[in-house]
Amino acid sequence: MKNNELIKNIFGWIIIITIILIIVSIIAIFAGAIMHFFGFRYNSVWDIILFFLISTIISLPINFIAEGLPKALLKLNKVNIVSARIIFVLLDTIATAIGMTIVDYCMPNVSATDSSILVIAFILAILSIKDIKENKE
Repeated sequence: MKNNELIKNIFGWIIIITIILIIVSIIAIFAGAIMHFFGFRYNSVWDIILFFLISTIISLPINFIAEGLPKALLKLNKVNIVSARIIFVLLDTIATAIGMTIVDYCMPNVSATDSSILVIAFILAILSIKDIKENKE
């Protein structure tokens, strides 16, 4: 009985990880295509996927702060919704750019220019702006 449940848990995790990798791969390929216009170079599609996967993992802790700070300021009524979104875009762009810069420095198979990193970090921040919502109390 326990072996059957263990197999179900393992199979469930494999499905979840596979779905996450597919989503990250699709985003990475499109983002890599955009970055290519700004000087991003790579050896293979796998290098793009790995670049974005590691960048996401590295910048995740900083992104939590980038998202949490504007939300906290908004909830405390220290800023309005527009200011909170501007703060979020700036912090998220910086956080993502830091993660990508670190990965670019450590990965010999990719070469990302500063402009390509900033452009895609800004685009990803703009796409995430809907996470900052007005308080409804």
